[in-house]
Amino acid sequence: MKMKKIVTSTLAAAVLLSGTAFAHDNYGPAGSYMDYAKVVNVEPVYRIVRVNQPRQECWTEKHVQYNRRDDTGPTLLGGIIGGVVGHQIGDGRGRDAATIAGVLLGGKIARDMNKSQYPQSRRVVHEDVCETVDHFVEEQQLDFYRVTYRYHGQEYTTRMDHDPGNKVRVSVNVALDE
Repeated sequence: MKMKKIVTSTLAAAVLLSGTAFAHDNYGPAGSYMDYAKVVNVEPVYRIVRVNQPRQECWTEKHVQYNRRDDTGPTLLGGIIGGVVGHQIGDGRGRDAATIAGVLLGGKIARDMNKSQYPQSRRVVHEDVCETVDHFVEEQQLDFYRVTYRYHGQEYTTRMDHDPGNKVRVSVNVALDE
């Protein structure tokens, strides 16, 4: 008699569980199924991040450029003439010293005369200069959604990477409490 009760109870439990399982459209492992829960709150959670937004900064620099004057020819010619004159003025051992002094003096005089006759010209040049500089800003980025949902009168909270809308799929596991 006792054996008959156990078989009948087990059979009734199996029918009850199978009837519940058939009421749902998705099945998982034995004792679990998929269902839907009502979403009661969705809260986006942000985090602050530091982002580099490089910028190009430009300005104008002013430079003075000088035109180069070639003093080589007049200096050499003046040195030769000065050397010839110095060689004619000196005599004996002093002739070599007078020649060297004539070369140096003649070259200097010719170079100075060339500078005064043809002054060096200059011009102002404006040059645009640019450089890239790091510019950091802080901004909010969405980190996740804190989703609160209600299933059979109980509220649960989870994190999701998207806003689920007004319902979420939940996995329901049924097990005997022994």
